[in-house]
Amino acid sequence: LPAPAASVEGKSFAALVVDATEREAPFRRFALSQYPRCLTDGIQLDVFHNNTCEGVLPASFSYMGYSIRTRDWRYTAWFVWNGTSCVPQWTEVHGRELYDHRLSTTGNRTNLNDFDAFENENLASNSEHAGNVAELHAELIAAAQGPAWELGCPGVPASGSRRRRLGD
Repeated sequence: LPAPAASVEGKSFAALVVDATEREAPFRRFALSQYPRCLTDGIQLDVFHNNTCEGVLPASFSYMGYSIRTRDWRYTAWFVWNGTSCVPQWTEVHGRELYDHRLSTTGNRTNLNDFDAFENENLASNSEHAGNVAELHAELIAAAQGPAWELGCPGVPASGSRRRRLGD
């Protein structure tokens, strides 16, 4: 294939296809995502159910969930959302989720494509996984507060570390 035009942003995934030994070299070892939660009719049912933010302006979100997904784990921390500055309150964790995504083998068959099967048991409060939670939380905070994450609300001017472009 021809080389991409200079105006194309991002990294090539060719190394993932061409040389299996290079699978992780040019890439981060995790992916990041975020998802808001809102109060339903002013009543907080729980952070995991019935709290859609559909049609709600970002300044009115109640919580923001930030997730880090590694090859083996998905960890999410739900932070109280400051609607005035449109940033999470990094010290106010309302809930945590930890799901084990290591390969589950049943008999002779490895269940690679059934992602739902990996997220039926939240392990975040299990003391056996306290080390995983601490490590992933620290990595999440460092990444979310780093230059690769965009924070803020539409219409709120960017300033300092509040608004950043998603990328490297």
